[in-house]
Amino acid sequence: MNEDNKEVSKRDLVSWRINKLNDFQSLNKWVNAQGNIQISLTTLVRHMIDRFGYRDITDIDIQKTMFLEPYSKDFQNIIAVMDDLKNKLSISNSSTELSVDPEISDEKNQDTSSAVTSIEAKKDVNSEKDNFYSTIDPSRL
Repeated sequence: MNEDNKEVSKRDLVSWRINKLNDFQSLNKWVNAQGNIQISLTTLVRHMIDRFGYRDITDIDIQKTMFLEPYSKDFQNIIAVMDDLKNKLSISNSSTELSVDPEISDEKNQDTSSAVTSIEAKKDVNSEKDNFYSTIDPSRL
């Protein structure tokens, strides 16, 4: 209903033709499973009013919310597990760092620095080769 219309129309009866809908068999099966269709539909409408107010439930933001809602608990569980794992890893890493022997740590640093020096030497050799080719004018080839 249009919100600009200040006069609220009173309805005594609302009809619902399900035989014209694509999934009428499924809808008909649901209707047949209800003890009192009026109470069931009223319950659904009241739930929608509590959730979304007096808005058209075909609005895109409401449709997105209703579509994603079944997955939101799964997403929350995944995030909680990831946070828990992250916390456990950070606790594990901090306890590992505290138990490192300083002499072993120095040896690792020396090994790392010699490896870095070796890599830098290889880069220098490669850069000399690159400099040789940089003097060639590609337009003359």
